[in-house]
Amino acid sequence: GPSLTEDDCATVEAWQAADPSARKVIAINTSFRRAPFADVLYGGDGRWWNVYGAEARRVAAGELWTADALAAQQYGLRAVHNADDPGLCLAPGKIHTGKNSGYAAMGLAFMWGAATIVLLGYDFQRTGGRSHWHGDHEGSLPNLSANLEGWVRRMVQLGADLRAHGVRVVNASRETAITCFPRAPIEDALA
Repeated sequence: GPSLTEDDCATVEAWQAADPSARKVIAINTSFRRAPFADVLYGGDGRWWNVYGAEARRVAAGELWTADALAAQQYGLRAVHNADDPGLCLAPGKIHTGKNSGYAAMGLAFMWGAATIVLLGYDFQRTGGRSHWHGDHEGSLPNLSANLEGWVRRMVQLGADLRAHGVRVVNASRETAITCFPRAPIEDALA
């Protein structure tokens, strides 16, 4: 989201470096530019990989994941089985995407055994009139869903399901439309 700052990413990088075997970071879409140190770059949309894939392969240090089987085959990415069903997917090796990559990345974190998920840059709104911290996507890629309210509503069910399965979610985004998770500054959320 537009509220993500370089300082936020530097804080996360230092946190990760303090215990890299236990502290994992997932960058979503073009945020690999601010977080090239991430363990995973997740881009769910094959169209995004068409535009940014070559740069991501050069810059991102971690594994490259998608929900798009064709993009996975075309670009040599790891693919995760997925569905747009509501809530948390409990089927092994599968996630629900919530029709956005941030939602899907939370499903990946759960699938990989995360006990705590800290959200950063999950604005789910236009902040300061912008759709992303990096400006609009290049080419004909969409920049924000016309149904942002639907994205936010889907998070409520995902949050309830994660809590029911013992996963703590903290929203450390500077600006956000998501109200179903406790909020905390990034330093506190990572403490």
